[in-house]
Amino acid sequence: MFTLICGPRCAGKSTFLTTLVRSERAPEAPEVFFPDQILSGMIPPSDAYVHYNLMRPIQFLPDQAQCPTVGMNDAWTYDIDPAWGAINRLPGARRAIVIVASAADLRARSSSREHLEPDLRSLKADYPRAHWRQVYEVANLLLIYGMFIAELHRRGIPFTCYAARDAGFFEIDEGEIHAFVRRDKVTRYTPAQISEMIRPGIFEYQQVRLPYGLVTRGQDRTLTEALVLPANLHGASVLDVGSALGGFCFEAERRGACRIVGLEPRRSRFEAAVILKEILNSDVEMRCESLDEFAPDEPFDYVLLLNVLHHLKEPVRALRRCAELARRALVLEFPHFGDPIFAKVFDGPPPEALNALPIIGVSTQGVDQTFIFTVPALERILMEHERLFARLEVVESPMPNRIIVRCFK
Repeated sequence: MFTLICGPRCAGKSTFLTTLVRSERAPEAPEVFFPDQILSGMIPPSDAYVHYNLMRPIQFLPDQAQCPTVGMNDAWTYDIDPAWGAINRLPGARRAIVIVASAADLRARSSSREHLEPDLRSLKADYPRAHWRQVYEVANLLLIYGMFIAELHRRGIPFTCYAARDAGFFEIDEGEIHAFVRRDKVTRYTPAQISEMIRPGIFEYQQVRLPYGLVTRGQDRTLTEALVLPANLHGASVLDVGSALGGFCFEAERRGACRIVGLEPRRSRFEAAVILKEILNSDVEMRCESLDEFAPDEPFDYVLLLNVLHHLKEPVRALRRCAELARRALVLEFPHFGDPIFAKVFDGPPPEALNALPIIGVSTQGVDQTFIFTVPALERILMEHERLFARLEVVESPMPNRIIVRCFK
């Protein structure tokens, strides 16, 4: 039985083959065929893989200028792709693997991509990044996926769906596709208007991805997103305590969370987050409140407390409150004794020795942080003083001298 590896351009079809299929068949690499090879008469062996880009019908439309709105009329069908017909005339059984990715991820990947797949190398040119970015800016990706799934059903081809997220893949049901493909909510603003709206200095703390490839000035936390947010948040609720400009809130929404609340007591950051919510046409709930003021009706599946703990005057109380609000997990990010800000007010043993001990460091007045926690100290507070969590996972943060602790109920 040969296998179709299907998905839009830049969805991760080749990566899927290298990360999953090869690991299953190592050391033998799978034999991969491309549509034009099959169109030329090549017949793959029964255990081969066929790499199919489900955006291929674009090149056969009468007017390619209409390609971003494909699916809105009868011109977009898979029957107009000769290679699709050739693939379906191949003898023997077949199955399909459909790689599901969001428009935002596809835009990002197409913008940075350099190499051409074998089916484009005849162009003898660089990868057409601008073209595919424009396609993914406005294409009704959810409709396109739906039409391809309908085509698989029509042909009687069994298939499995995998969501592509953070360079990894996980299996999802057909009914979950919409949660990962959902067309980005349409913004009411032009690129020029958005650029003007985010010019003030209040947008400089955190980098937030916006329509048209625009971003706010500030630190890129993309690597941290992969560590603190599950790839699949479909139907989950998320609370971000100290949400700043709302970057993690908006990312949770992209990952399918159904209820997201961001708490930001600092007025300037809250106001910036509200403007970004308007630009993104987001359903995230932004609140200018502290953790002590917040009184929700029910807990949240996931609670984030990222780079907040060391600014609090009563951090242990905040930990217990967040534990109460977390139904599944609490995720912490905080500096350890290697942090240079704390090092200015402390002259003692090396950070490696201190970080191994169950201790809390106390800063001096005038420093924008109050306490430094070690992981052993947190373990005793969260797991021994009270059984607030069943287990903890510790990973290094992408930010220097910081730790991420994932606490699971």
